[in-house]
Amino acid sequence: MISWLARLRQTLLVLLVLLLFLLPRLARAYTEWLWFGEVGYRAVFWVPIVSAAAVGLAAALAVFLILWLDIRPLLRLRPIPRVIDLRPSGSRGYQQGIRLRPSVLAAFGAAVVSVLAGQAAAGSWPTFQAWLHRVPFGIQDTIFHRDIGFYVFTLPAYTAVYDWLFAWTFVALLIAAAGYYLDRCCCCGPRGSGWTPTASCSRRAAPSSARRTRTCTPRSRPSAS
Repeated sequence: MISWLARLRQTLLVLLVLLLFLLPRLARAYTEWLWFGEVGYRAVFWVPIVSAAAVGLAAALAVFLILWLDIRPLLRLRPIPRVIDLRPSGSRGYQQGIRLRPSVLAAFGAAVVSVLAGQAAAGSWPTFQAWLHRVPFGIQDTIFHRDIGFYVFTLPAYTAVYDWLFAWTFVALLIAAAGYYLDRCCCCGPRGSGWTPTASCSRRAAPSSARRTRTCTPRSRPSAS
């Protein structure tokens, strides 16, 4: 009974905090909705909201796919670490080092970054609205023979998409480079450095170490006659 009341109090406290942060925004949005309805332009009220939501959702999905496709191969480099406990009786006890699956943790991290990226990209909705409602100017430039409206409405939208994809692809490249570098250091790190070599590197290093190992037999001293 006490635990149920504690959970109820925590839920009410969270809802109260959310209301304190969201209530001013909801009041402002409701006031604007009433004003746009009075002047007969209620559709104008929904255009920024729907446009920002669409742009933010598209950007969030794109960033999530880029990050997830980049992080997923890194999860296959190293297995989940296990702690080997050697007991006095000679039996081995294996204990799972990480309880949470790395794929779930990576997907959660990519989702959080994607949501933040989508919120940042939602502010560029006027650029895409101008591209959707583009009109020709009727005047062509003298070099590329394109309508001036292409440089005013279309080119900014193309540039925004290109810059966004290039930036996050570069970030994914840095993540992949860092992941492979850490895996390489963890695989072939020096002894005593805290890194645990993987099984593949141990197998690759075994023949070379075996070749370097020599067996020295002491010579017998000749007996004095």
